[in-house]
Amino acid sequence: MIKLTHLNNKEFYLNSELILYIENTPDTLIVMTNGAKIMVRERAEDVVNLVVAFKHKVFDSEAPLNVIHQEEQASLARDED
Repeated sequence: MIKLTHLNNKEFYLNSELILYIENTPDTLIVMTNGAKIMVRERAEDVVNLVVAFKHKVFDSEAPLNVIHQEEQASLARDED
């Protein structure tokens, strides 16, 4: 979830997994996979950066969450020996 701001300055959280695309119009338009359209104050680039930061927070934790991360740790361990 990412924190965004409606045009009326009310903050809300959006499930970024459901974003279909983002357009820069005079304001930023987010179109969701269900067809819903949401106008926000943040620029499209800022929304993308928020999504990327959120995904890094979720997937770059210390606990190995995927095979690639586990393989990198194994490779590092071999290099230390």
